[in-house]
This record gives sequence, structure tokens and C-alpha cells, in this order.
Amino acid sequence: MTITFFDLLGSVIKREIDFIAGSLHKSVNEIYELIVEEAERNQVEWYSNRVPSLNYQSPACRLAYLYIVAAANSSTFQHVLESDKDLYQYVLRIAKQRHEIKICAFGAGPGTELLAMAKFFAQQSLGHSVSVDFQLTELRNG
Repeated sequence: MTITFFDLLGSVIKREIDFIAGSLHKSVNEIYELIVEEAERNQVEWYSNRVPSLNYQSPACRLAYLYIVAAANSSTFQHVLESDKDLYQYVLRIAKQRHEIKICAFGAGPGTELLAMAKFFAQQSLGHSVSVDFQLTELRNG
């Protein structure tokens, strides 16, 4: 079974776009246009050599983030899991012994580590499922 990060994200993104379109009384195509506009704005911020100022309150900004960043971050996390021999063996040992793994991610975001773990375990062919207890934390100012 081949899993890509866009396969994992696709149904989530589609449902969110449909929901936002209905909430804002806009067409799905209009929402896609908002996402592209927000992605272009975000890209300018990311390459500005300053701390990016992104409007995460905007649904279009959050969806643009998923399109642009989530798959790349997930791939990076998966690469770390697979390239660090000690970490790789540790995660597999826990998964095989306990059929469960607990992860705490700092910095919030869309949970790209969880996407990476789903793909990682699917590729391992362990012969059993692994429950992932995933905690996502964020420190907010104010």
C-alpha cells in the first residue's frame, strides 16, 4: 500500500473547502482562488527575511499552509525517523512491543508529525495496527 501525504490530506482539505464555501456563501472555485492568493501572500512573507506575518485566523491561510508546508514538513519528519538508526529502532521497538506510541509535538501547526507517523507505520508492514496518542501543544501570547 502506497501512502502519499497528499492522499492523507486530500479528504481533509476537500471537506474544509466545502465547509468554508457553504459558510461564506461562495463557490468552491472561489475558495480555491482565495487559497492561491493566500499562498502567494504567505510565500512573500516566508522569503522576506523577517518573521513571517501570516493570518492564521483566515481559513484560506490555514488551507494554503496545508497545501504548501504540510507535505514538506511531514517528509522531513519521516526522513529523520528513517535516517537516524537509533530513533528508527526505538520507534519500531515501542510499536512492536506496545502496539502504541505516544508523541508530543510542540509548536502546534497542522500535526505534520502525525502524517509522517501514519505513512511510516504503513510502510513498515508490522502485521498489526499501532495506536498513536498524539498531543499537539502551542504557547500563545496573551
